[in-house]
Amino acid sequence: MTASIKGSLNFILVLTMFLSSLNTLSARSTATSIRHLTPQNQPTEIKINDWKLLDVGEVSQRIEEFRKGKAGATLDAFLRKKGYSPGDGQEAFFGVDIFFKGGDGKEAKTSIVLQDYVSYSVSSGGDRAAIAFATASSGDQSSTYSFGLFGDGKTGLEKATEFYVNDQFNVVPAHSWWTCFLGNLNTRCVGRCRAIASCFSAPTFSQFLRCLTNIGICAGSQTLCALGAMACCTCNCNWWCSWACGCCHS
Repeated sequence: MTASIKGSLNFILVLTMFLSSLNTLSARSTATSIRHLTPQNQPTEIKINDWKLLDVGEVSQRIEEFRKGKAGATLDAFLRKKGYSPGDGQEAFFGVDIFFKGGDGKEAKTSIVLQDYVSYSVSSGGDRAAIAFATASSGDQSSTYSFGLFGDGKTGLEKATEFYVNDQFNVVPAHSWWTCFLGNLNTRCVGRCRAIASCFSAPTFSQFLRCLTNIGICAGSQTLCALGAMACCTCNCNWWCSWACGCCHS
């Protein structure tokens, strides 16, 4: 083999390695596009610019503030009447902030904070409960959806019942955020990473969400998909955030 041919082959090899490294860096970049199911007249991708798991202190503080509001206080009283009390310790909390930036400089954020409630009654049979608050904000627009969850100890968390506080401040069953979130997980995320199915065996709601945001599973692909589902269901097709989160009716 002549020296010129060897030189050409070496150049091609170096160029290939360089392009491969660029692809790796691109895959690891902060801004990430995630496909999701939307009507044809809606954006076809969720573009997450950044996200941050919240520490226990931050989650606890936010939940305490929400619990002071009418909806939060009503849900808390409802759960306590059912024999549950707020869980404590690091394992009882989950929280995440998800950030978006548009090409025109617009910004949006969605946040989900959740606290497990526990029952020490023998008759509870391993039932689980939680209180959660999902907030979407962009510009001067903001909305928070407050809800409670009950999981039957005999079935998985995917069978959990959701409750919310209506305009008359009564706690009533809902098919809203949780239904939307699980639906999106099953239709667009499980196919990417079969390991997601193992998260459904988590013993609590907080551990279930932490499992989904474990970047060590499926090289982090399921984390981004789960975060996109959380954000989309939190926005709930509001015009002022659907440009970032897409449209997933809850």
